[in-house]
Amino acid sequence: AKLYNFAVFKFTKIKNMDSCYTIVEGNSSAFFRGVELSDVELISELESASYPEDEAASLESIASRAKTASDCFIVAVKPSPSGDEIIGFINGTCAHGGELTHESMSAHMPEGELLCIHSVCVGANNRRQQIGSRMLKAYISYVQQAVPHLTRTSLICKEYLVVFYTNAGFSMVGPSPVVHGKDPWFEMRIDFPFPQ
Repeated sequence: AKLYNFAVFKFTKIKNMDSCYTIVEGNSSAFFRGVELSDVELISELESASYPEDEAASLESIASRAKTASDCFIVAVKPSPSGDEIIGFINGTCAHGGELTHESMSAHMPEGELLCIHSVCVGANNRRQQIGSRMLKAYISYVQQAVPHLTRTSLICKEYLVVFYTNAGFSMVGPSPVVHGKDPWFEMRIDFPFPQ
């Protein structure tokens, strides 16, 4: 994949995310690219390690999103001598309507105008390095170009992550009616077009 300076915030080739952002932090670097089916097992392991068991997506769900909603799926990769290491990812699916519900998050409707973000995940060893916030900004920029009919993106998060998503440009909607695991969730959204 061609690498571009992260500050550019533009993808020049949208299909399969052939171009990517590069981040350089100190002595390490990482880049974002589109998901590949060969990534699914590693992504599933990262998801399982990052979310409680009653909240983590199954391997089958992640594989389905990678196959059917690849335009809504990016990975953060750190080059290493043994091959690229996946250190994070964001995935979502499209739905019709403007509200995030359990039903809207259950299937991918390619022509849907609402992007439902399912996971924003960075591996434990790579957290607190701004990879998650940069990945989220790259993702919002990317999906606006890859899926131009979108009018909004929404997600649900725990209360302790509200500030993180607010800093990325999301607005609070309020407590979510979606039940997923034992903890309450809060819905947040960005209306498109969002400044890139």
